[in-house]
Amino acid sequence: MPGGGCGAGARGSRRREPAEAPPASRSHLPKDKLYPVPFAPGEVLTYTVSWLKIEGGEMSLTTSREETPDGVPVHRITLVASSNDYVSKF
Repeated sequence: MPGGGCGAGARGSRRREPAEAPPASRSHLPKDKLYPVPFAPGEVLTYTVSWLKIEGGEMSLTTSREETPDGVPVHRITLVASSNDYVSKF
């Protein structure tokens, strides 16, 4: 194409600059405070994973409260997914 045109809808659009990443240092985090969240430690959510009514496996989210090596309390959310025998064959 002459002029190296862009795809549809590209006219007049502005490119947004990515937000600045937070500092890598944890010194700005309070080491004695854990902010409130809408879930309790030990909560487990279990989901059946499916696509077009074909079950593919199961996924679970588990919450816990832990402390980092430098003493900052954190909420940990762990996701575990496993496929069933049918999907595992692929």
